[in-house]
Amino acid sequence: MLFLMMTPQQRRLIEQLQRLHAAGEPLNITAVKRRHPDLLKAVMAVTPYWGWKRALEDAGIAYTRIKVELLDGIECALCGKWWRQLPNHLKWTHEMQSDEYLMDYPDSDLVCEEIRAREMKKEAKVVPHWEPLWSREYTLDRLAEYHRRGIPIHSSGLKENDNTLMMAATHHAGGWREALTAIDLDPEQITRQGYLQLRRYPDKQSVIEEIRRRQQEGFSLLSRTISKKKERSHTYPSLVRRGIEYFGSWPKALRAAGFDPVTVREQVFRKRRHYPDEPSVIEALQRRQRDGLPVTHADVAKGTFKDYALQKAIPVLFDRWNNALKAAGINPAEAREQLLRKNRRYPDKPAVIEAIQRRNETGCRLIMPTY
Repeated sequence: MLFLMMTPQQRRLIEQLQRLHAAGEPLNITAVKRRHPDLLKAVMAVTPYWGWKRALEDAGIAYTRIKVELLDGIECALCGKWWRQLPNHLKWTHEMQSDEYLMDYPDSDLVCEEIRAREMKKEAKVVPHWEPLWSREYTLDRLAEYHRRGIPIHSSGLKENDNTLMMAATHHAGGWREALTAIDLDPEQITRQGYLQLRRYPDKQSVIEEIRRRQQEGFSLLSRTISKKKERSHTYPSLVRRGIEYFGSWPKALRAAGFDPVTVREQVFRKRRHYPDEPSVIEALQRRQRDGLPVTHADVAKGTFKDYALQKAIPVLFDRWNNALKAAGINPAEAREQLLRKNRRYPDKPAVIEAIQRRNETGCRLIMPTY
């Protein structure tokens, strides 16, 4: 922050920080809280949120060059003695459990700063620790730094990236929402932004690019196909949801990507058809006729040798059944007549003569009854 843009209060605080640094005073948060508590409170009270880290940076003091003070002991609030760790002392000297002690002295610690700092160094984080110990001030500073760097600080993102910071916010600041509010951030807005970042397709352009990628790689653009489980290796089902959300409908999303929804649908259906074009239908009809199979609509649709795919393709490609028969060189009237003859018990003259002779041989009457 430029010095001229600072408030008079910030300038006074910076001058004080510079004097302390020049005097060799420790400037880590826990040390300042012991030695100069009013200074720390004043820095943390500046709004919009400034924080201890930014205050040192604006004072021209690199965090890596400050003097750090860590206590090698901790005072027992019951007897005033100093120990590196209190749990065993409390148990054997005061016959008290650690949780009971913390209930009576909630601001106390059970382990000295040196040990806690050593354990804290073992934590591998997205952003390395610049403070040796957790505190309310450091928790807020760390949250603010994550936000400045664009690292997600919504609850699920924070748990994934730095779960100890999430726990520190609960322990030192009263909770994640309270910590965000303390650094002048709106928890609701942070949550909305976080879920937008989690989206595979956060905006219209990402949806358009994914549609074009699918088309280039030969995958279907039909909404129902994209949403199927077997398609999840090629894209995410949320593509259709986001397309509808951003554009109003899936066909509109396809148009925005430069594709005609009707053409896309027709191309996919043609790929799926057993008879994708007119020549394939003509060949199928001619083959049926050569094999002695009927080619009328009723028999193709419901007969013994039915062909459901052929029955569905002809109306789409030829509009009418007779048009398909004529294109295959088949006379529709003759085709119907052949089917009728085949279905008749006596399809021709020889069959009638043979039946009359058989009746005569068996002694059946050959005279038509009169009424």
